Amino acid sequence: MMFGKRLSLNPTLYSSPPPQTPSGKRKGQLPNDAFCHVCIAECGLYAWLDQKRDKSSIPQGYPFSDMPFGCGGCGGCDRCLPALACDGSRVVQVKLGRHLNVYPVHLPCFVRRCLIVDLAPSGQGSCHIDEKPIEKGEPRLVVVVPKHNGEADSKVLLRMRSAKSFLDTLRREPALSGFDASSLQGMAQLPLAARQWSLGVLNGDGGALGSFPAHSGAVPKYAFKDSFPENYKMECKDCKRKRGS
Repeated sequence: MMFGKRLSLNPTLYSSPPPQTPSGKRKGQLPNDAFCHVCIAECGLYAWLDQKRDKSSIPQGYPFSDMPFGCGGCGGCDRCLPALACDGSRVVQVKLGRHLNVYPVHLPCFVRRCLIVDLAPSGQGSCHIDEKPIEKGEPRLVVVVPKHNGEADSKVLLRMRSAKSFLDTLRREPALSGFDASSLQGMAQLPLAARQWSLGVLNGDGGALGSFPAHSGAVPKYAFKDSFPENYKMECKDCKRKRGS
């Protein structure tokens, strides 16, 4: 089921993906779309692969120091197995910006980490479902998938009324029983009028609530950097120097 050009809710593409065959550092490993990208970030699945280094050069106390060298998506170790998205379940597939890849995310991981409510800081963005402009101060739903090192990737922006049909579909998924829009990240930080209006749209009849409540003064910003911290350095220069490269 498609929601605009960036979001879809689908079964996984395959139950047993073949390993990649091209040469390079991912040769023989499973493709990127075999894994939930929230799990990739939280498990540091590509940490050693990204550093291009062996375990003898790992500093004491370095995050993910217990990972097997060169894992990066083998599909068989204790880190990879929970991260596999290709288990026959349904996933949210997110296409980010101009990226060619579509990122799959487990449904519980998606609701827990990738959905954020805030007020639009400017009027320059448009909804990626209905393509209408999002006004400054308008409550919006932001879809953010973490990069493989935990940082926030590019955002998918949704107006609340367009997001309602997407969330209604998520609620019907057995894996998300009990899902409530009031638990979304950022909802509790919205000004009271904006929070009540947003919950009325997402949980009730969005057509009967009129326009969103105006917000006076500076628009509070959601701290994306706090929610999506970097958990390891990509191509760490200090690590390379320790190897003598």
